Amino acid sequence: MSAAKLEHRTAYFYAARAFYGALTLAVTLVYLGAVAGCGGGDGSTVARVEGVTISRATLDHWVEVMGSGRRFANGGAERAAVRKEALSYLFSAQWLVGEARERRLMGRPRDVARAFIKQKLAAFPGGKSEYEEVVKASGRTQADANFEAEVNTALARLREMVTARQPRISSAELSSYYTRHRRQFWMPERREVEITNRKSAAAAVAVRRAWSARRKVALLAKRYWIERTSPPRHLSPAIRKDELETGPREHAIFSARPGVVTGPVRVRVDYVVFKVMKIEPGRYRSLAEVRGGLGLRLSRVRDQQALAAFIERWRTKWIERTSCSTGYVIQKCKQYRGPRTPESPASFS
Repeated sequence: MSAAKLEHRTAYFYAARAFYGALTLAVTLVYLGAVAGCGGGDGSTVARVEGVTISRATLDHWVEVMGSGRRFANGGAERAAVRKEALSYLFSAQWLVGEARERRLMGRPRDVARAFIKQKLAAFPGGKSEYEEVVKASGRTQADANFEAEVNTALARLREMVTARQPRISSAELSSYYTRHRRQFWMPERREVEITNRKSAAAAVAVRRAWSARRKVALLAKRYWIERTSPPRHLSPAIRKDELETGPREHAIFSARPGVVTGPVRVRVDYVVFKVMKIEPGRYRSLAEVRGGLGLRLSRVRDQQALAAFIERWRTKWIERTSCSTGYVIQKCKQYRGPRTPESPASFS
């Protein structure tokens, strides 16, 4: 495979992997190091997470990996920050896979890896050999890729488990939400207009006279729909998506009688002439019109709330199972007693 092609395929590999999120990737890579170093290295113990020992050698390895390419201008202080970051990722990864295994959401690691590789191979026309070449070029082993499959699967199945338990949004809930938030479903008045502009008032007046006399006028704009709403206002259909300024043009358009050539109206350096072709009065969309989209929106909100509640319990549970040695105590250790930095309620981190 040529270097250019390999570079392209490597980029594609990382793009596909980004589906699982940057956090998952980082957690995966660090967790691989934790597993490889459990109980090994120089014998010193940094922490234990539910029976898994994280060694000093493993942590040092991932400090180097995560600090690669950085210039530590501050020396020890910046290196200590990277060490804390690496340790945090080590814990998150162990918690993620440990939770999924405990809930019996995982198949055999070999089966998970096979399914993962089969999915990835579909993105490589060169098949298995090309896939393996890209994995190698990324600096990771096939064993790393196999374990990454387990971590990504754990994340996906935990999410699926939480969302699958949520009841469907009922008709009564839809109706109640619609009634309480009816203002959200207001459709403002729209006017379809033909608009043209000239650089002088005299030219604009000439256009208006010719247009009023039903003579052909050059450079007439196509028809646009303009909504009577707070800025920004948009033109549609998608001939272009120009934002209309709030000012004399809109005021004139929504004050004009339909079918009457109006103008010129000065807008900055231009003189606008237009004719209102059609008016659609403002109205509330009915529940029947919004039912489908509203149901999806409320379902997503419910899922997000359920995930946030689950993640909070998950963190609390695994903090109690994470015991850290002196000198390595961070917020994710049960020994930690300092102030807590807020964590994202929607992220398994």
